[in-house]
Amino acid sequence: MKILVAIAEPYLPETHGGGLLDIHELCREWAKDGHEVTVFAGRSESRIRRRIRRILRLMGWRQHPFLGVLDGYFVLRSGSHAYVDNLSDWVDAEKPDVVVLQGSRFAMLLDALSGHDGLVALRLVTRESAAEIAGLSWGSRDFRERIRSGETMVISNSQFLARETKALTGIDSTVIYPPITVDDTGAVPSRTESTILMVNPIAIKGIDITLEVAKIRPQYQFLLLESWHLDDRQRADLNERIRSLPNVRFERHSDEITRVYDRSSVLFVPSQWQEAFGRVVPEAGARGVPSVYSDRGGLPEAAAGSGVMVDPWAPPQVWADALDGIIAEWLKHSRLATVSSGRPDIVPRVVATEHIELFESARERH
Repeated sequence: MKILVAIAEPYLPETHGGGLLDIHELCREWAKDGHEVTVFAGRSESRIRRRIRRILRLMGWRQHPFLGVLDGYFVLRSGSHAYVDNLSDWVDAEKPDVVVLQGSRFAMLLDALSGHDGLVALRLVTRESAAEIAGLSWGSRDFRERIRSGETMVISNSQFLARETKALTGIDSTVIYPPITVDDTGAVPSRTESTILMVNPIAIKGIDITLEVAKIRPQYQFLLLESWHLDDRQRADLNERIRSLPNVRFERHSDEITRVYDRSSVLFVPSQWQEAFGRVVPEAGARGVPSVYSDRGGLPEAAAGSGVMVDPWAPPQVWADALDGIIAEWLKHSRLATVSSGRPDIVPRVVATEHIELFESARERH
C-alpha cells in the first residue's frame, strides 16, 4: 500500500511533540511491513526567509520540496509559500492509496487533495483539531458528503477525543490509541533521590503549578525537560523564573528519553490543557516511574488507573500532598506498580496494524 502522511507543520528532527512521534512510530512500522510510506511536512523557516520566499513567489519562483529518508520511510519538506502546490503535484504524480492528514490547517490540506480520488483519513490528536473539522463539517457540503460516503474517515487517539469530536461535529470516529515504544527492557534502576520530572515546561502544561510546588517542597529536586521547542526568549524567561529556586533545573530536549526517566522518581503532569491522551504517562510508567497527573482530557485514559489523579484547578498544596504520598509509597516499595508494559493497545506494531486493517476495510467498501 502506498501511504502519504501530510502535515502542514515542520517534522522531526526540526521540531518535537507527541503527535509527531506518533507519525514516526506508525511510518516506521508500516515501512517494515513493506508499505511505501512518505511524510509530506512543512519546514522550519525564519521570518526573514519566509518574507524572501513570498517575494520570490510573487516573481514566479517556486521552490520544490526537499527529500530525505528517516528510519526506512521518505520525508518531503516544503516551505509554506509553495506547500499546497507541491503537495498537490506530489499526490497527482504518485497517486497514493491512502492520505493521512494530521495536525492543523485541514482545509488547506484537503484543498491540496482536490484531485485525489483515494481514501483520506483525518487523524485527530488534539481537541483543537476536532474543533477545526467541526467548521469543515458545518461549512462544506463536499466534506460532509465525503464523510457520509466513507471516502474520508476520522480517527481519534482516545475515547475522550472521540466523544469531543462527536459532540462538536456529529461525526463518529474510530478510536486507535497512539503508538508508543514502551522501553521496559533491562532492569529498572534503583533511585535514591526524589527527582520530580515535568515535561514541556509551558503555561498550558502547568509550569506555574510546578514552580509553586517546588517552592513549598524544597526537599525535592525538579527537572524541567523541554519538549515543544522553546526559543531564546522563552528559555531566558524560564531561566529567570527558576533562578531563585535551587531545587529546579532545566534541560533541553533529549532524544534519550529513557535515560531521563531513569533519573526520575515521579512524573509530574499538572496540565491545564485538554490533553487528548498524554503519551509521557505510559512511557514513564514502563520505566517504573509513576505519575501525578491532572484529571483533564484523556490523561486518565493514558494512566489507565495507575499513579495519582488530581483536580487540575486544585491549589499547589494539594499537588504537593499528592507528591508526598506517591513518593512515600515509592520509597516503601522501590517501584510502584505501573501498567504501561502490559498494554497491547499502545504497542506500535499493534497500532500500525489496526490502521492498515481500517484502511483496507474502507478501500474494499469503496
